[in-house]
Amino acid sequence: MKIKKKKKLTKKELKKDPFIEFVNNIYEKFKEKPREYIGSILLIIAVIFLIFILRTGEVEDFPIARQMWFQAVSLMQAQRMNEAIQIFQDISIRFPNSPEGKKAIFYLANFAFLQEDYVTAKTRYESYLSKKPNDPLLEASANEALAIIDFNMGNIEGGKKRLKEAIRKTPYKTFKSYFAYRFVKLLIDKELYKEAYEILNEFKDEISEEFKADFVRFESFLKGVLEL
Repeated sequence: MKIKKKKKLTKKELKKDPFIEFVNNIYEKFKEKPREYIGSILLIIAVIFLIFILRTGEVEDFPIARQMWFQAVSLMQAQRMNEAIQIFQDISIRFPNSPEGKKAIFYLANFAFLQEDYVTAKTRYESYLSKKPNDPLLEASANEALAIIDFNMGNIEGGKKRLKEAIRKTPYKTFKSYFAYRFVKLLIDKELYKEAYEILNEFKDEISEEFKADFVRFESFLKGVLEL
């Protein structure tokens, strides 16, 4: 069975102003279809968080990196993706330890993932995590992406470890529920029903309201398959 790819920001979504998109559109879409839009929310929250810090002057050590970052964001909004990627690459090389440099690596990993270049994406996500970015949401998102890559490459144990790390790193219940949902779904898609049932039982009492119906459905399906 084919594994459903992780929801990522599309080019159309990337060009929009993150503040306007978050306030006017994404939250309402998330309430209607949380599983489809939560990946986009993770990225938008990260962008908003970074822009807030930079605009309030809390990060003063890397003004050139800051300027380059806003240039890259402007290029994304104009759908000039190749130019934006080049600037992100420059930031990651020139300022690897700045907040912008670390997030640039994460964005570059996402671009590679969207292009289904999983080898490059894996290298970049791992590079991002190795820099200890202290950004729980992006760290969790990186671990989820690495888990999907591991599952696609047949490294099931590695993928399971990554998803548990994503759940552990995520500070919010709804995001934890999303990653738990993805965990069970990936195992079911691989027909690892016993393991899926174990993970379901491990996390089902911690699931937010948005995902409870899905976990009830999963539980019913798995009990039928396992003849419990």
